[in-house]
Amino acid sequence: MKHDDINYNLLKYILELYHRDPTSHYELVYKLLHDIRGTHVIFNAEGYRVKGYCLYYMLCDEPTLQVYGDIDINRHLLPLIDELGLKEISVTIPEHLAHRYLPKLREAVEIRKERILNRMLSTRIPDIDTEKYRVVKLGEDHLEEFLALKKMEGIRCSREEALRQLMEYLYLGIFMDDKLVSIGAAYIRLPEVWAIGGIYTHPDYRNLGLGTIISGELTRRAWLSGGKAVLKVEEDNLPAFKVFTKTGYKVVGRERYLTIET
Repeated sequence: MKHDDINYNLLKYILELYHRDPTSHYELVYKLLHDIRGTHVIFNAEGYRVKGYCLYYMLCDEPTLQVYGDIDINRHLLPLIDELGLKEISVTIPEHLAHRYLPKLREAVEIRKERILNRMLSTRIPDIDTEKYRVVKLGEDHLEEFLALKKMEGIRCSREEALRQLMEYLYLGIFMDDKLVSIGAAYIRLPEVWAIGGIYTHPDYRNLGLGTIISGELTRRAWLSGGKAVLKVEEDNLPAFKVFTKTGYKVVGRERYLTIET
């Protein structure tokens, strides 16, 4: 879907869908309104009432397909996967719909990995001492340190993509011993909700609470902007889950996260 192709009557209903449940549809609205580049959407609609959709976008350099609501695997999802022509792609499905879509998906593609993600929403400004370490807004001047930390994390990222992320997202970092050792980002910032992710700390500097400080500062800025923060954490990542729960997050949804080969 290109920006000029958007039917504005349909967009009205999409926004209504979003305002009823911002934490479920922030990716869709952000991509359609602010970052249409490389985005594909297939809607299942009656008139302009959206019953379901398949949304494809790049999430931090990772191709991602998001499934919502009532779709047909053979009419909507598989044709979109074929059109994209990718050998590997991530697919997210709301957990309450997994029993409906997974059997058909398993028949059509190879699922290499399955995870459960908890979608968590902040309920308050976290009570975290963010002044213990100096939190810095990252930018172009931090490109080399950013790339080095991404490489250590195991994420392949070109200089061009890394620079784009630093310019478009709100990336925060903590420096120790003259090097960047912890990062995190608000990669979506809408009036109602900020999406937080990409939190990573150098192995030599873990257990100091750096990731908690960065996520806490991003959450604080979301609240001060008038919105709330949302993030996703793997269900079996108990240390991260405990940290976010203690800092005021609660689970508002669960997703099945699949890595598939076509």
